[in-house]
Amino acid sequence: MLLTHDTLSNRLDEHLKNSDRMDLAVAWAADCDALARLCEFAKNGGTLRAIVGIWGNATHPNALRSIQRCAQLRIVPDSRFHPKFYLFHQPHHRIGWIGSANLTRGGFEQNEELIYAFSDDDGKAAQWCRDNMMFLSNSAIEPMI
Repeated sequence: MLLTHDTLSNRLDEHLKNSDRMDLAVAWAADCDALARLCEFAKNGGTLRAIVGIWGNATHPNALRSIQRCAQLRIVPDSRFHPKFYLFHQPHHRIGWIGSANLTRGGFEQNEELIYAFSDDDGKAAQWCRDNMMFLSNSAIEPMI
């Protein structure tokens, strides 16, 4: 399934409502409605893990602070870190998103972005998250909740 900025926010809400955990890896993050909804998801008992790049000054410090308050956060200063990946862990399956949308207002609300939604039946997306969370564990910042 392909998602565009017209459907992205509604799908985010739908998947968060049905998930108990969510992992994301983005090159950039900034204050936006999607970030607020992710933090609300975590404050309501969902587990949120985030890997966020900071290369090029596009990630805003306020967004990092917001994520830090509600999630396990890994910060990546490397310019080669450039994914836009979201994984929703639901009771009996996982749904992944991969595409062009960073966790920013542009990515979720303003720009023409394209996301491919898929079922992680083979577990490769979940394995990518595990591998990268472990690799980045030395730079972990634990949630403040």
